[in-house]
Amino acid sequence: MMLSNSETKVYSDEVYQLPSTATGGRKEEIRVKIVILPDVNTELENEMKMNIHSQGFYVLRNNREVAAGQTLDVFSKHNDFNRLRAELSFNASLDNEMGVRFTKDGVEPNQAITDFLKQEIGGQFVSIRRVMLKNKKADVASLVDHAGSEAVIAQRAKLLITPEAEIEKRAPRRDSRGDASSAPKTTKERENFRQTKKSPKGLGARFDTTAMGREGTLYETYQEGKIIVIRWNTDHPFYDRVILVNKDSKDIVSAIDYLIFALASAELKNSNDDNAELMANIKSVMSTNLRALLS
Repeated sequence: MMLSNSETKVYSDEVYQLPSTATGGRKEEIRVKIVILPDVNTELENEMKMNIHSQGFYVLRNNREVAAGQTLDVFSKHNDFNRLRAELSFNASLDNEMGVRFTKDGVEPNQAITDFLKQEIGGQFVSIRRVMLKNKKADVASLVDHAGSEAVIAQRAKLLITPEAEIEKRAPRRDSRGDASSAPKTTKERENFRQTKKSPKGLGARFDTTAMGREGTLYETYQEGKIIVIRWNTDHPFYDRVILVNKDSKDIVSAIDYLIFALASAELKNSNDDNAELMANIKSVMSTNLRALLS
């Protein structure tokens, strides 16, 4: 369980009252502690034996371990669970229900207890796996370098057909009587506009990533002044199958960035109140078809 390691995270530590149907009507309880082991590199994972064999439940009867690395039919073993450990503790009064072997070296819970564990613990395993996968993907996504694409787009900005920059205008200034009609009208930019609207790198495009769900669109786009922001959906299969697998090939990543930038520019330049739904539908259909083809 590596509880002495400061980087081990205790996800939950709960005492559960077992249903009477599982215990012959007696009031019995078990304790389940779920932890997530430290996130380390592959070499350390092997050294610390964080693998399929060691993942899962460690079962304690009267504080003595009687089973290790078990699924208890609550989950299916997978490399995604290598950092997951659960400690299940119970008293000897539950020996029959927990299926304790004569040699005290294993357990086979009855169906009622298995069903209870699936209901109470199974959902936590699913949630933990989802969180770990998202964190892992975010770490990998941060390794994708879009700086080259941003630089080329900035260098060739004058050759590109792009939407007009969004500029915030000042409202007409009112006179002392609160009458706007006699005050001089102005369309002057806010003095701090360039500070608030400029991207960190001052380029014509910025590529970000975010998790928008597997069913979400491939990307989102919006403007920050003259900056066109493209936000890749890291949950979409296209990002996994095309972007991440080619993260070490700058030419391929840049070519795909240019394609999405061109689509995003066309979307922003041609979108208005009348066709907003149409534009959204086009992007949704494109994203759905790509998902179907790459899944």
